[in-house]
Amino acid sequence: MSGITRLLAKELSSALGITDAPVAGAVAKGSDDLLASSVDVGTNKQVSNLDYDARIAELDEAPDAEAWQKKAKTFVADSRDVSPSIKTPELEQSTRELLDNKITREQHLENVDTYKPVNPWDALPREPTDKATAFSLTSSKREAGFFVLPQESVSSLGVSKSALQVGDNFNGRLDIPAYTAHDTWIVAGTTRTGEKGTHYAKAIHYTSDGDKPVKFIASNKASENIGKGEKDKSGYATISGVIKDLDVQTIRSKAERYLRDPEWTQVGFDPRRQGGFYARAGENKHVPVREASEVLQIGPLVLARNAVLDIDYKGYAIGGLVQRRTK
Repeated sequence: MSGITRLLAKELSSALGITDAPVAGAVAKGSDDLLASSVDVGTNKQVSNLDYDARIAELDEAPDAEAWQKKAKTFVADSRDVSPSIKTPELEQSTRELLDNKITREQHLENVDTYKPVNPWDALPREPTDKATAFSLTSSKREAGFFVLPQESVSSLGVSKSALQVGDNFNGRLDIPAYTAHDTWIVAGTTRTGEKGTHYAKAIHYTSDGDKPVKFIASNKASENIGKGEKDKSGYATISGVIKDLDVQTIRSKAERYLRDPEWTQVGFDPRRQGGFYARAGENKHVPVREASEVLQIGPLVLARNAVLDIDYKGYAIGGLVQRRTK
């Protein structure tokens, strides 16, 4: 990677709290592309929160989805310095060498720290408006999907209201195209106990299903192919649990309270770094996260309570012995 490319990669990482540079329009310093094969959030130009809020408010003046998306694409083009899809050749090479046993996991993680470092969120991601939650999606997703929004909003936006409720099973991820195209983080997922199809929400609080913990799931093969640069990113990594709460403000309030609580672990996912979910910070930074008793997800921010970490894992994607680490 050239010096310029390396600089862009580092700037790119910073957009999600992966480095120290603030992101325009975000109140968080951390975030990666969680739950969808992860997206490297492109670095946004430096603007004040007031200016950003004003631009977002202008978007919602659009009368329909087509007009909203046109405005959003212009806004994203004006506010991003780096494409979210930029790759890091050094890490692709490092992944290949790790998978071929030419380097150790520790050496690979040193490369991650050099070319695409990870840092925790220090504040919550911005909450998208109801209109952004629907209009940032493609027309086919809007037509076929179900939305965890107030009845007044789904009626005015011409979408279907989700019947998800507390106690339903849910496998959640992020809708990456909504972010890459329109700078909007939306939780997307499916359920075995409710309507068939994809449900879209601003936030989810997951809990265990009896003695079955919340699981962090990612395909080993898909992660390896993306990590080596052989495949493009796609939505495949999920959080699987039972819905404990769907109220956005309640979940955000809990996340604010637990953001720095040692009982809760900030979790990231980016197969261009490593093949599974991992701890974002602290003494266990980079350690794979396999399951938890509860999980809060607000867009790309994921907090796991009583996370089970694979302390001794030495590979790229799938681990073995897990140890419960609570504080």
